[in-house]
Amino acid sequence: AAAPRQPEPKILVADDDPAVRELLTRLLARYGLPVESVADFAETLAALRRAPPRLLLCDLHMPGAGAFDFFRRIESEGLIGGVAVVVVSGSPPGPNVEAYIRERGWPYLGKPFELGAFHAAVAAVLSR
Repeated sequence: AAAPRQPEPKILVADDDPAVRELLTRLLARYGLPVESVADFAETLAALRRAPPRLLLCDLHMPGAGAFDFFRRIESEGLIGGVAVVVVSGSPPGPNVEAYIRERGWPYLGKPFELGAFHAAVAAVLSR
């Protein structure tokens, strides 16, 4: 795997629901970082290749590759090193994805999520 590039001071929101992207973008404004949003795994991959963000908020169920294949791909390409990740999804992850998320210590938030839990998860990963 390639050496991780230094993350840019921005947040990448990946969710196929426009209303959720807009909500997350508004909620993330308090962290003082620009927010870019994308709607599927292909756009997320392209954004990560352009410049890794400080934080990736990623839905598990979007058009394109499955979440497990997507996460393995970005890791094998060296795109996730140094990037904080919070997983947000309306349905629970399958066993492979659940184990993958747990092994990496990424917070998982089920939708709908409590605002307190959301901000606690974001603050925790940004402070790492």
